[in-house]
Amino acid sequence: MGCAGHPFVQTPHLDTLASMGTRFENTYCPYPLCAPSRAAF
Repeated sequence: MGCAGHPFVQTPHLDTLASMGTRFENTYCPYPLCAPSRAAF
């Protein structure tokens, strides 16, 4: 992705989305299902 600093990949929509929100570079998923993972935030 361009927002992650890749020199060749162009992802303008994802770059815009990343600039308006929170982007995690190093994450850990405590549980493979969606709801418990969101609750962990």
